[in-house]
Amino acid sequence: MKKPLLMAIGICLLGSSQGLAASKVDGVVLNDAKIEQAANVAIGKDNKATVGTLGLKNSEVKGVLVNKAEVKQAANVAIGEKNTANMGSLQAEGSNIKGAVINFGKVEQAANVAIGKGNTANMASTQIKDSNIQGAVINTGTVKQAANVAIGENNTANMASTQLKGSDIKGAVINVGSVEQAANVAIGKDTTANMGSTQLQDTKVQGAVVNVGTTKQAANVAIGEKATANMGSTQLKGSEVKGAVVNVGTTNQAANVAIGKDVTANMGSTQLQDSKVQGAVVNVGTSVQAANVAIGDKTTANMGSTQLKGSEVKGAAVNIGTSVQAANVAIGDKTTANMGSTQLKGSEVKGAAVNIGTSVQAANVAIGDKTTANMGSTQLKGSEVKGAAVNIGTSVQAANVAIGDKTTANMGSTQLKGSEVKGAAVNIGTSVQAANVAIGDKTTANMGSTQLKDSEVKGTVVNVGTSVQSANVAIGKDTTANMASTQLQDSKVKGTVVNVGTNWAAANVAIGDKATANMGSTQIKGSEVKGTVVNVGTTAAAANVAIGKNATANMGSTQLKDSKIDGSVVNVGTTAGAANVAIGQNSDANMGSTQIAGSTVKGSVTNVGTTVGGANIAIGKNTVANLGSTQIKGSDIKGSVTNVGTSAGIANVAIGSGANANAVSTQIKNSKVDGKIANIGNAGAAANIAIGKNSDANLASVQMSGSNLKGNITNKANVGAAANLAIGSGTSANLGSVQMTNSTAKGNITNKANVGAAANLAIGKNSNANMAAVQIKNATVKGNISNKANVGAAANLAIGKNSSANMGSVQIKNTSVGGNISNSANVGMSVNLAIGSGATSNTSSVSSD
Repeated sequence: MKKPLLMAIGICLLGSSQGLAASKVDGVVLNDAKIEQAANVAIGKDNKATVGTLGLKNSEVKGVLVNKAEVKQAANVAIGEKNTANMGSLQAEGSNIKGAVINFGKVEQAANVAIGKGNTANMASTQIKDSNIQGAVINTGTVKQAANVAIGENNTANMASTQLKGSDIKGAVINVGSVEQAANVAIGKDTTANMGSTQLQDTKVQGAVVNVGTTKQAANVAIGEKATANMGSTQLKGSEVKGAVVNVGTTNQAANVAIGKDVTANMGSTQLQDSKVQGAVVNVGTSVQAANVAIGDKTTANMGSTQLKGSEVKGAAVNIGTSVQAANVAIGDKTTANMGSTQLKGSEVKGAAVNIGTSVQAANVAIGDKTTANMGSTQLKGSEVKGAAVNIGTSVQAANVAIGDKTTANMGSTQLKGSEVKGAAVNIGTSVQAANVAIGDKTTANMGSTQLKDSEVKGTVVNVGTSVQSANVAIGKDTTANMASTQLQDSKVKGTVVNVGTNWAAANVAIGDKATANMGSTQIKGSEVKGTVVNVGTTAAAANVAIGKNATANMGSTQLKDSKIDGSVVNVGTTAGAANVAIGQNSDANMGSTQIAGSTVKGSVTNVGTTVGGANIAIGKNTVANLGSTQIKGSDIKGSVTNVGTSAGIANVAIGSGANANAVSTQIKNSKVDGKIANIGNAGAAANIAIGKNSDANLASVQMSGSNLKGNITNKANVGAAANLAIGSGTSANLGSVQMTNSTAKGNITNKANVGAAANLAIGKNSNANMAAVQIKNATVKGNISNKANVGAAANLAIGKNSSANMGSVQIKNTSVGGNISNSANVGMSVNLAIGSGATSNTSSVSSD
């Protein structure tokens, strides 16, 4: 026969009874408690141990206060000075309650222990202190075979419980927490462990705060000074909520552990600190067999969680994070690891910030000093969002690791820092079996992500990045690796910036000091965009690597630096089985890309580059290699620049100090273009190589330098299995191309060249080799210049100092043309050769000195 057992040692004798000290009750106070074979022990000075108890102190209740607790074979122990242990209980102290406060706590075979000075242990309980409640506070907690322990000074352990302190609540605060076979332990000074719980401190709530936390066979442990562990919980501190804050956290067989000084671990939880919410903040976090661990000084680990600090939200901030068999670990000093989470710090959101992060069997780890790892997450810091910031990140069997001092790794994520968004910033990043790693000091790795820093967005910024079986790694000091991503820094966007990058089995690696690797990405720095910037980059089984100090590798990408764009810039780059590598100091490698530096574009710049099985490599100091690309530097463009380059099985290599290699590309430098420049170059299995100091190799390309153009330049060249090579100091090789230097053209310049298995080679100091090309130097052209040349298996070679070789070409030097110049040349199995100092060879060409 079972008999109820109640044992009290010390000061406190409160069992299943009510405590109504100096209180006025106008209504119903109900306490219905079943206690079976449970020990309730308080040992020490001013200790309290309560089992299934309703307690009221200095309170006036005009309404209904209901506590119904069923305790079975459970020990409730408080040992020390001013300790309190509560099991399935409701506490109200110095409160005016006009409404209903309801607590249903069911505890079975569970121990609730508080050991130390000023400790508190609560199990399936509601705590109200110095509060005015005109509404309903409801806590329903079911605990089965679970131990809830607080050991240390001023520690608190809460299990499936709601805490309100110094709060005015005009509305409903609801906490429903179910815990089964789970241990909730807080060990240390000022340590707090919360499991399936809601915490409000110094808070006014005029609306509904709802927390539903379900944990099964899960341990929630906080060990250290001021460490906090929260599992499926909502935290509000010094906050005023006029609306709804909803947190639903479901945890199955998962451990949530915070170890260290000021350490915090949150699993499927929402945190608001010093915040005003006039609207809805919704966090739904589901973790199955996942460990969320924060170890170190002021370390934070968040899994499927939303964090708002010092923020005012007038609208909806929504975070849905799902983690299955995933470990989220932050180890180090001030280290942060976030998995499927949204972070807002010092931010005002008048609209909707939405983050949906799903990770399956994925580890998110941040190790080091002030290191941050984010997986499928959105970060806003010191930002005001009046509109919608949407991030959807899906990671399957992917590891997101940041190791080093102030290192950051982002996977399928959006970052906004010091930014104001009045519109929509959308990032959708999907990674399958992909590792995103940042190792070094201040190193950053981004995969399928959008970055905005000190930016104002009044419009739409959209980034969609998909990675399958791909690794994104940044190793070094201040090194950055971006894969299918958009970067905006110190920028104002009033319009649409769209980046869609798809990577399959591709590695994106940046190794070195301040080296950057971009794959299928758009970069905008210090820019104002009033219009549309679109980058679509598709990469399959391709490696994008930048190794060295300040080296940059871009694959199927658009770069804008210090630019204002009132119009459209469109880059579509498709690469298959292609390696894009920049090795050296300040080297650049661009594949199917558009580059605009210090430019104002009021019109359209279009680059479409398709590369199949080709390598794009820049090795050396200040070396640049461009493949199927458009380059505009320090230019004002009011019109359209179009470059379409298609290359198959082609290697584009620039090796040396300041060497340039351009394949099926357009180059504009220090130019103003009021009109249209079109370059269409098709290259087969052709190699385009520039080796030496200041050498240039151009294949089926247009070059303009320091020029003003109000008219049309058209270059169409079809190149077969041809090699275009420039070797030497300042040497240039041009194949089926148009060159303009320090020129003003008001009219049409047309070059159409068909080249077969031909080699175009310039070797020597300042040598030039031109094949089926037009050259204009220091000239003013007001009219039409047309060159049409068909070249077969012909070699065009210039070897020597200042030598030039021209084949089926027009050359104009220091000349003003006000009319039409036409050249049509058909060249068969012929060789055009200039060897010697200052030697010149011309074939089927028009020349003017």
